[in-house]
Amino acid sequence: MGCSLPNRPAMPASPIPSWSVWRSDRASAAPRKVFEERATHAFPPVFRMPAEWRSEVESLAVQLGFPRTSAGEIEERFLAVLQRLTEVAD
Repeated sequence: MGCSLPNRPAMPASPIPSWSVWRSDRASAAPRKVFEERATHAFPPVFRMPAEWRSEVESLAVQLGFPRTSAGEIEERFLAVLQRLTEVAD
């Protein structure tokens, strides 16, 4: 049983929004701004899911009803989002 909020668009079928969403100035500036403010490492970050996270990520994905439930697939999708942010921010 789902819940919908009035005057809100439905969630996209794809977990990664269309390219047009990433082209906005705010979407392209936000990641760089956060990394610059924190000043802990460069943007874009290098990400590799730690082995100890994998089983927990898979359990949460199942519990939350995500369309992808393997850690490898989730990591792949996350890296795709990160790549899009990098392309827009450059």
